[in-house]
Amino acid sequence: MMFTDSEIFNNHITKIKVTIDKLTNHKIVFEEYIVVPYFGFIILRFNLKDDSVSLDDLDKYERQLDEIVGPDYLVDFMGSTYRKVGVDFSNSSDKLSRLFNIYKNENIEFNAPYKKDIQNDANELLIKVGLNTKEKVWEIQIEDDEINLLILGKENRLIKTIEGQTRINVQEVKEEECTGLVKAIFYAKRNKVSLGRLLY
Repeated sequence: MMFTDSEIFNNHITKIKVTIDKLTNHKIVFEEYIVVPYFGFIILRFNLKDDSVSLDDLDKYERQLDEIVGPDYLVDFMGSTYRKVGVDFSNSSDKLSRLFNIYKNENIEFNAPYKKDIQNDANELLIKVGLNTKEKVWEIQIEDDEINLLILGKENRLIKTIEGQTRINVQEVKEEECTGLVKAIFYAKRNKVSLGRLLY
């Protein structure tokens, strides 16, 4: 069983969802989590119900989420929330490369208590699909009967699909772009501003 399928993890996420819903008076809603084994963290993603929102509002809300969630997770909003302040995702590839260059010296070390668990999940999946455990796993996306295993590399492409009780799709994604996003997230967290402000 994968760590993110475990009862311990799911109970913890449920508590976070309930707490945030209560403390924000149903204004901020938990949507999904992103497992990022290579960098050793999990990002919790939220939606903001307000139709009208400013960058200053997003700064405030992401600081609030950080305080509620604590030091074990990173947080951000879904793209639909960032679009409300005018973030344009049509040129996201160029934007992520730009973030990599701007924040290339940003420290991205993160020591969450589950770090080894999600790295072990990544290694088990790599072995299952016949890849070396030295591969850098950017993300593990878990859906009902399908797992997407995203490997850091030089281009965006499907590498292979492994059929079985659970289908595993192995995809390569651009390392520079992913690293640029991670560095921006850490910069935003340290400076108590919204990621949306950096994507704007």
